[in-house]
Amino acid sequence: MDDSQRPLTTLGHSVSAAYLQGLLDHFERLGLDPKALLDQVGLSPAALTRREQRVAASVYLEVLDAGLRLTDDPLLGLHLGEAVRPGYYGVLGFLLMSCATLADALHRHARYTELVGSLGWVELADEPAESLEEAQVALTWRAQLVLPAQQHWQLADETLAGWVTFGRSITGPQFSPSLVRFQHAEPADLSEYQRIFCCPLLFN
Repeated sequence: MDDSQRPLTTLGHSVSAAYLQGLLDHFERLGLDPKALLDQVGLSPAALTRREQRVAASVYLEVLDAGLRLTDDPLLGLHLGEAVRPGYYGVLGFLLMSCATLADALHRHARYTELVGSLGWVELADEPAESLEEAQVALTWRAQLVLPAQQHWQLADETLAGWVTFGRSITGPQFSPSLVRFQHAEPADLSEYQRIFCCPLLFN
């Protein structure tokens, strides 16, 4: 093995090659060079040709940090989530698209989330219908790693915005959650959050 190339990993915290490719695709649309980003973390583009391969979570986070510096987008995680596509979740993404309802997709994702990566846990709680309202599912995402505040912020935004994007691809563009809660502080400008989530937002 070429010592200059970062090894893939099947142990510890990791993400699928497809998920890392989704991050690189977004950066390429913003005008960044994916190969140059991979060079910075010592990973060959050839390592991503098999989408079921695993890449160390640290590599994903390093590429994310590099993108934050180069794009100067403080809401990068939010915009990554908005740009998510089923293929970025690998085989699981296409399984989710075959679900009859968003609730079914959420439950399937929670069960098989490790296929995408082990950056965080997904927890679900079914909430019964009240009067004429439909039953709802409460989704919670928690980081598995102890992360710097900026990385945690970006990953949480990416995950939650990604699920809203996915929800709209399954149910239609009219879908919005009833409420989104964030652990991180409220940003000075909420306009992008309001545009993407289209629902009440709580911070801290």
